Amino acid sequence: MNLRLPFRYAGWMARDAAIRPGLACLVIAALFAFVATRVPTQFTEASVRDFLVRTVGQFDWLVVLIATAGMVSWDRASGFYRSLFSQPVNPGLYYLQRWLIGGVAVAAFVPLASLAMFAVSGHLTYSGPLLERLLLKYLLLGGLTFALSTAVRVDWLIAFLIQILQGVLYGLEKAGAPISGFTKALSHALPPLQFTSTGFMSPAGYPSSSDLTHVLLYGFGLLAIGFAVLTLRPMGSGGRA
Repeated sequence: MNLRLPFRYAGWMARDAAIRPGLACLVIAALFAFVATRVPTQFTEASVRDFLVRTVGQFDWLVVLIATAGMVSWDRASGFYRSLFSQPVNPGLYYLQRWLIGGVAVAAFVPLASLAMFAVSGHLTYSGPLLERLLLKYLLLGGLTFALSTAVRVDWLIAFLIQILQGVLYGLEKAGAPISGFTKALSHALPPLQFTSTGFMSPAGYPSSSDLTHVLLYGFGLLAIGFAVLTLRPMGSGGRA
């Protein structure tokens, strides 16, 4: 089994990441810069930072899903894996590298949005907590999509629905709603996406050490599941090297 990262594929993986999540980040940043020019108020550094946080917080999930949707399932459904893995390439490491490069493109959302707002307002802002929470969302939501993509074709849709379900259940529990033991257990079993959220109603600072540990363990667990499936399960009939 070849356990070396397939670096020779990194170039076209980077080009693909620049087209898919990278272009989406650029378009969203430009769109909100345009919207900002129509706001009839004078921007301050604080208001620009608030606008940046809300912009990224509203669309971070979309950028993550664009980056990871169909990452494995499309290759399997199209049959492309037959030619790809005719070479001595480990599928788990190949897709893990592709996932990591996609994460770099997603992380560019924050500086791109910051530069777009700078062009409009003249204030250059940076938020470390915002970037960290975006990367944590990529680890959780992107890791979930990656793991699902190794088994089903509608990976992004299932991940999106799980995100909605988790948000609803967490909101009910936080509001003190009387929910059953099963519902509470389900809420705690779902990815802890509340620690990755940003926006007007979400915390703006860094996650606490316990929250960060929870996210990291859950996210790396999802990646491990995806890697294990790719390593142990054949990609298709006659398709694995």
